[in-house]
Amino acid sequence: MEDVVAFWRSAGPSKWFAKDAAFDAEFKGRFMAAHMAAARRELDAWLSHPTGCLALMILLDQFPRNAFRGTAHMFATDSLALSFARQAHARSYQTRIEQDMQVFLVLPFEHSENMDDQTLAVDLCSTLDARTLEFARLHQDIIKRFGRFPHRNAVLGRDTTPEEQRFLEGGDSVGRFGGLDFARSPLSGVLYVFTSTTDLRVWSFQDDRSVGSLVRRLPCPD
Repeated sequence: MEDVVAFWRSAGPSKWFAKDAAFDAEFKGRFMAAHMAAARRELDAWLSHPTGCLALMILLDQFPRNAFRGTAHMFATDSLALSFARQAHARSYQTRIEQDMQVFLVLPFEHSENMDDQTLAVDLCSTLDARTLEFARLHQDIIKRFGRFPHRNAVLGRDTTPEEQRFLEGGDSVGRFGGLDFARSPLSGVLYVFTSTTDLRVWSFQDDRSVGSLVRRLPCPD
């Protein structure tokens, strides 16, 4: 378990939330066997320790999103990760690991298409940094509106509704800034600037007339 956590810690945010083929290949090469073992429930004993549970979250929730991008396998172990995340929450593991890594005990709730899980994710992220909290709210906003993540429809073989298609194409835009469409979150009021169906930039606006400042660039929710 320590090897998994040490690898992820050393990678840092610049790798965690970016698309990097070389990093994906390294991650997959080093931990494919561990991911499969966790998926087969052979590592459940790790749940008895906060660090072990964190390692399971990395293997079951993060690893597939790097190793199997663009395929349904990205989400194959989400339900197991979510089950383990609930156990971690019940045991207050989030407060027992280093702050920079706490978010990975929360992400299975963010990745859930269940509104109760989204509400819990926002609540748990309220103790973390403001950017992490805003990203949790973005996930919550999408589930509140659609009941699922439209960006997953293609790889999961789900039909996309006309409203979801407009959303994916940026048709919800409420204006233009620098030649880009932007859409206001229905709950938080933040404006999300869509650069494609796979990336967005988050801008902070004081009101509808103000000029926005770039907060961060993010992948669309997995």
